[in-house]
Amino acid sequence: MHERHTRLVYDTADVSVVQTTSGWRDIYQDSDALERHYKPFLRSMDALILASPLQRQDFEDLGIPQVAIARPLLNRRRRTTYPHRGPIRVIWQGYPENLAPMQRLHPIIRRLRAETGLDIRLVYDTAGRARDEGPIQYTEWKIHRWERRLITSDVAVVIKPLDDPFQQRKAPTKVVSYMGAGLPVVCTPSDADRRVITHGETGFFAYDDREWHACLADLVTDPSLRERVGTAARHHVLERYSVERIVAEYLQLFDRLLGHPT
Repeated sequence: MHERHTRLVYDTADVSVVQTTSGWRDIYQDSDALERHYKPFLRSMDALILASPLQRQDFEDLGIPQVAIARPLLNRRRRTTYPHRGPIRVIWQGYPENLAPMQRLHPIIRRLRAETGLDIRLVYDTAGRARDEGPIQYTEWKIHRWERRLITSDVAVVIKPLDDPFQQRKAPTKVVSYMGAGLPVVCTPSDADRRVITHGETGFFAYDDREWHACLADLVTDPSLRERVGTAARHHVLERYSVERIVAEYLQLFDRLLGHPT
């Protein structure tokens, strides 16, 4: 009877904190937590799956195989029309704790409403009760309707603080999801997002309020621009993040660990 060997593979996902005897500690702000608590655990693995290639610099000293495998595109539905009539919804999906940076868009949305006369709404699809605060709206995120929220929106947005090392290294899952829905994306990007979006072709980068206003003004007033960029974005992520492609990358890693020919 052949001995059976188990291989342990750890997927870093979006981990930013570890639990220690002194409580939860941020590995990107606390080098002691990273070196004394997180890395010893990682060294017990046979391989490491990185959520983003940018995580290599954090774990290059581990001495175990490391492979960057992206999150697959799960969207099955997409925006197919880009009308100019009716409310224009600018959507953000995410956890409430990541909402604070988005609030810089509130005065920009109100200014655009006054300048264009259009019914522009900033929609936060997040945890918590649904409520309206004028043009700022909160909808309760539910897994069975996350796709529907996206395809009934017109523009997708996200702000990832440039001085937050965790946000800069985390996987571009949110942006890929937006693009997969056929939406034009405007973002203050993470380093990982810059590897997905080509500015002006498959999305837009905005860093200060002036750039945010300019990008959103162009998109809310021009449905043909929304269609061109949203369609190009979807085609781009379909090619790079399909389930079939990502599954093949997992299987290649598993075959390598088991000594099987690929």
